[in-house]
Amino acid sequence: ILPIPTAKKRHIIGRGAVIKVASASSGFHAIMGSDNTADDFSDCVVDGVVFDHNSSGNTYITAGSVLAHPRFTICMLRGENIEVRNNVVKNAVCTNSIYLNGNTGSGSILILNATAEGNRFYNIGGSASTHDHSTFYIVSDGMRIINNYGQGASLGASGTAAFIETHGPRQMVINNEGRNFIGFANITGVYDAGVSENSLIGNNHGYVQEHGIRLFSQAYGTHLSGYGLVNIVVAGNHMRIRQSTLPSGSTHFYGGVFIQAGSTLSTKNIKFIDNTIEYDLEGSTPSHTAVSCAIGANETSGTEVYEGLLISGNTIINAPAMAIALGIGGGVFQDAYVGPNTIINPGQSLSASVASALKVGIWGSASSYTGSLIVERQTISDRNAVTRMTYGAFFLPGNSSTTIPCRMELDIILSGDKTAYSGPVQNVSNYLSIVAKVRQNKAFAAPGQTFKVGSE
Repeated sequence: ILPIPTAKKRHIIGRGAVIKVASASSGFHAIMGSDNTADDFSDCVVDGVVFDHNSSGNTYITAGSVLAHPRFTICMLRGENIEVRNNVVKNAVCTNSIYLNGNTGSGSILILNATAEGNRFYNIGGSASTHDHSTFYIVSDGMRIINNYGQGASLGASGTAAFIETHGPRQMVINNEGRNFIGFANITGVYDAGVSENSLIGNNHGYVQEHGIRLFSQAYGTHLSGYGLVNIVVAGNHMRIRQSTLPSGSTHFYGGVFIQAGSTLSTKNIKFIDNTIEYDLEGSTPSHTAVSCAIGANETSGTEVYEGLLISGNTIINAPAMAIALGIGGGVFQDAYVGPNTIINPGQSLSASVASALKVGIWGSASSYTGSLIVERQTISDRNAVTRMTYGAFFLPGNSSTTIPCRMELDIILSGDKTAYSGPVQNVSNYLSIVAKVRQNKAFAAPGQTFKVGSE
């Protein structure tokens, strides 16, 4: 490590000065900073330094799915008001680049109110060894990640798993751009010191292979119950996902902005607002066999609570399977609200793994729905010459609640021959009182729909 003197308020002003890792270097922990939690970097600034990891001049050893040596660019484990600004990091094969990890393992946090702004990352990853990576790895209370740019060595290259990963409350991830990473961001509720809450992920741009903005939470350390994520707003982001380039296998979650399956802590007041998610329009059968929603909750099992999930104002283009999901076989959804959204060409994948029932605008399959379920003012269109969408909305009858009011409004536009299209809605008969307003621009042979007394 090139140590920064640990006196508080130390400023490292590079003005373009280059720090380059020598060729044939042995593994190292970090270029700058400290791996000692006793070293306090409060009010320190690192500004305008060029860090060249010299990946072409070095070889890398992995231990399982991680590098044997992390090779952080900057490593700080304690401090308030740290600022990392206007730096350039290039040619980096590393576990993380900006590593600010205030976790203590005892329910307290040592990184507070840090800022990473205006940094540029070029030619990240690309080694022959497969390993985990996030360019930003943040465990903090209060973090501003603003106006940063990152570019992987190539689309889906090794060592480009995510551009940004955060753990903790009061995170602001705004106006960042990441290209060629496998995923853009992991916003997590995996946080020893409590709930990850009150965060904004807004106006970011991703050009990625697999996933855009992924949320998940797990019991960890001393935080073993209750909520993992609360009051998280994901708004105004644009994610372009190249799912047709994914390798073979079923473990690829090509979600746009979504909550990943397998969370072990509940979520509350998650808002997906005004995002644009666009996928490749598939012209041939893809190699992978993955199935994922574009926006929503990918929960496949379990009874974790998703309270107050809101999905509104989004545009979803060419979702391979369901555009919006309220569970894929699991989860308890309380007071879910969906709408209005614009959905174009849902369920367009040519993969046999995407069953016809999944080629829909809105999909619902949960352990239960409670409170209310509102799906309103959806504009759903299939613009393919040969229609690929099967339904506007599909809810599995075994998971539908018989005790809650439901409103559903769909405006369905078909441009093609409606070959695959079966109808606007399916399996809504279990709802106690459904207000349904469905319009479509082409006649079809509709399966019978039975609505309970009190429905409109």
